[in-house]
Amino acid sequence: IRAIVSEEPWRLEGRRERKERACRRCRGGCLAVVSVRGRGGMPGRRRGQPEPAESGPALVLSPTRRFAVLAVAAPTCCRPLDLVPVLRSQPLPEDPTEAASWMSQRLGQRVTCDLVNRRWRLFQLKKGHRFSNDDLFTAWRAALAHPSATRLLDLGCGIGSVGLSTLFKVGSPTATLVGIEAQEASHALLTATLSFNGLAGRVTALHGDLRDLSLIRAEERFDLITGSPPYLPCDSGVLSNMPQKAACRIELRGDVYDYCSTARYRLAPNGRFCFVMLAQDPRTEDAVRVNHMTILERWDYTFKPGRKPHICTLVCAREEDVAPDFEPVHGSMLIRDEAGDFTEEHFAFKRHMMEVCGFLS
Repeated sequence: IRAIVSEEPWRLEGRRERKERACRRCRGGCLAVVSVRGRGGMPGRRRGQPEPAESGPALVLSPTRRFAVLAVAAPTCCRPLDLVPVLRSQPLPEDPTEAASWMSQRLGQRVTCDLVNRRWRLFQLKKGHRFSNDDLFTAWRAALAHPSATRLLDLGCGIGSVGLSTLFKVGSPTATLVGIEAQEASHALLTATLSFNGLAGRVTALHGDLRDLSLIRAEERFDLITGSPPYLPCDSGVLSNMPQKAACRIELRGDVYDYCSTARYRLAPNGRFCFVMLAQDPRTEDAVRVNHMTILERWDYTFKPGRKPHICTLVCAREEDVAPDFEPVHGSMLIRDEAGDFTEEHFAFKRHMMEVCGFLS
C-alpha cells in the first residue's frame, strides 16, 4: 500500500462527512487510517482522494483485514499535551464526577474517573483504552517478585494502571515510579490521575518513546520494571479507528523485543522485570533470551476450562544475577468456570488487588 504520509488523516478519506467523522475521532491520536478496499487487498481511490505523487514520501505496510496504517502523524484536532501544564499547575475538582466532566470538556471525549484500588482513582476514556485484568496480573506478579523495591519503572505506561497498581502493592511509602508513554492522550490522562490523587511527588510521567534511552539519565537504574507490550504485529490484527486503542493492541511503536531490550538496559543488579504477553506466542520467551535475561517465573491465565492459556506474565532477571541451575517457577489461574462465571480464585485475586496495600497487610 503506497500513500503520501500526511499530517491530516481526514484528507485520505476525501469527503466532507468523513472529514468531520475523523476530526471527532482523532482527538489526541496520531494515526492516518484508510479502509482497505479494491481488488487484491489494495485500497480503492474514492472521488476527491488525492493521487499519490511519485516524488512524495511513501510508506509501504502490509494491510490488516480491514485497515492499513498509512502514517504516524501529529494530531490535528486538539493537543492533549497543551493540557499537561494546566494539570500540573492547578488542582482538579475534588469530586470524581466533576473532575471527569472537566477532563471531558477539554479533551473533547467522554472521560471517566474510576477506582483502580481503594486509595486511588484513574482517568480513562469511556471509549478508549481502559485498564483490565492484564494490567492487574502484571502488577500482582511484579510486586510479589520484588516487594521491597523502591525504584519502579513502567514502560509504555499508558494511563498508568500497571505502574500505579504495582506501586500500591509494593506498599512502601518511599517507593517512587517513573512512567514512559508516547501517546499524548494517555500521557494527559495519567497527568490528571497524578494530580487528582496527590501523587505528583512520587510518580514522574515522561512523554516519549520507550525505545529512546535518552529520556532518563544514562546512569539511572530501577529495582522493578513492568511492561504490557501490544500483542499483535501490524499485519495480523484489525486496527481500531480509536488511535489510543490501536497503539495498545498493535505494535505501532515497538514490540516485546523492544520492551525487553530497554528493561535489560535499565535493570539494577538483582532487579526484576515483569511483563504480560500472549501465552502461545513464541516471541514471548524468545525476547527474554535474546536480551540476555533469565525467566524466573511464568504464570499462565486461562479464560475458560478446556482452552489453552491466552496470556501469561513473565518475571525475569539479568543472566548474571541468576544461578545457572535455577529452575523457573510455573503457575496458573483459571478466570471463568464451565458455567462462564468468574472463579472464586479470580474473585479473591481482584479483592486483594483492589483493597490490600502491600502483601503483608
